[in-house]
Amino acid sequence: MANVSRNERAAESGTVEKPVKEKAVRVPSVEIPRSIGVRQLSELLHVDTILIIKQLMRNGIMANINQVIDYETAAAVATVFGYKTRLQPLKDQQLASAAEESKKLKKSYAMDGASMLWLSYDRDIPYAREPTNIPLIYSEIKNFMDEEQDCIVLISGLEYMIAQSNFIKILKFIQLLNENVAVRDSLLIIPVSPMALDSKEVMMLERELKLIKPEVQGETLKS
Repeated sequence: MANVSRNERAAESGTVEKPVKEKAVRVPSVEIPRSIGVRQLSELLHVDTILIIKQLMRNGIMANINQVIDYETAAAVATVFGYKTRLQPLKDQQLASAAEESKKLKKSYAMDGASMLWLSYDRDIPYAREPTNIPLIYSEIKNFMDEEQDCIVLISGLEYMIAQSNFIKILKFIQLLNENVAVRDSLLIIPVSPMALDSKEVMMLERELKLIKPEVQGETLKS
């Protein structure tokens, strides 16, 4: 008796089995900014921070939960955890809304009565200033120092300003602020992530600013 295939038998009975199509595996995609903190990357990828840190160590990078890493480093980690990555558009590189971030900063640094400007293109926010409008930002900071002698000016997001403009323009901005701080007995604090900048840019900033960095985690900062 001749062997009859399933399709032949199905044809005789008037039915034909359709081949089963394999389902395409959809790879999740994420946008990552030019620089991002380990904690923020963990939240973005929905992966425990310990696993992020372990992967960074495998890649030869010693980091803690507050470490800021560049896009290439973050993208390499994201790929390991099954994500496709792309660089976030510059104008969208804000990890939280202005209102929420403002509240976080004021709470973290006990600055309930502090004046604040937010670097953003959102014109609906009354205290937002476009990061490319350096003359306006400088003017408002200078006016603040004129009114409040012996004050502290904290600029968070220098890397973002550089990405939106250019390094030389921001360097001149810092030099002008330094001159004003010097004659008003005030203090200018600028947190910077060296990994987010070119080594030459870091050296030029170090010439303009007094460097303060942690030597060992848990110890006080030394200048």
